[in-house]
Amino acid sequence: PWVSDDAPAEERGGSGTLTLPVDGEPVTSVELPHGTVVTVSEVAPVAPEGSSWAEPVYSPAEFVVDADAETVTVTVTNTITRDAARFAAHKVVVNDDNVDLSGVESYELEYSYSFPWVADDAPAGERGGSGTLVLPADGEVVTSEELPHGTVVTVDEVNLPGVAGSSWADPVISVREFTLDAVAEEVVDVEVVNTLSRDVTVFDARKVVVNDGGVDLSGIDSYELNYEYSFPW
Repeated sequence: PWVSDDAPAEERGGSGTLTLPVDGEPVTSVELPHGTVVTVSEVAPVAPEGSSWAEPVYSPAEFVVDADAETVTVTVTNTITRDAARFAAHKVVVNDDNVDLSGVESYELEYSYSFPWVADDAPAGERGGSGTLVLPADGEVVTSEELPHGTVVTVDEVNLPGVAGSSWADPVISVREFTLDAVAEEVVDVEVVNTLSRDVTVFDARKVVVNDGGVDLSGIDSYELNYEYSFPW
């Protein structure tokens, strides 16, 4: 700051680079004159795929060199976080028997997730969690909450609504377990197919012969009962 502003650039100051080890070991600069004003900045390295660096935090970012004081130690803090990712899901209902499902508007898809980078002995809440997606019966796609890149997700469907006189087949889920990828071009879309069929049953029939006149029926062993049926649905 003691050099006039119109002096040549190399007389007014300069620049340099310190290579800081990742283990936090301090690195010492070249010697600079007492009273020199120093400003630090950093270009963060390229983040690993699926993660991002926050802006560096400098402590301090600018200071004056004081030959009579303790050496200034600049702490540069870099925070990296996993990028957020989501998954989607939608419902397909196969109802070839035309069962009345007018009262069923949605279905629940449960999911659990885990963070494989967290130690197994960490508290449960730090290793993962769970949630529920409510899937509309019309097949509308529903998107999950944001979860970190690399999260392992497992999905399952429970609590299918009961429908009188009908039964659900086991759900067919397109993918039950997957890993979220924040850099993938397409979001994982889980298709949940439920097939509903009418239950089957039988009816019985029996013969009663009224023969008060004692007609000889010894040659008749059986009678045929014809029936027809229709599907009103």
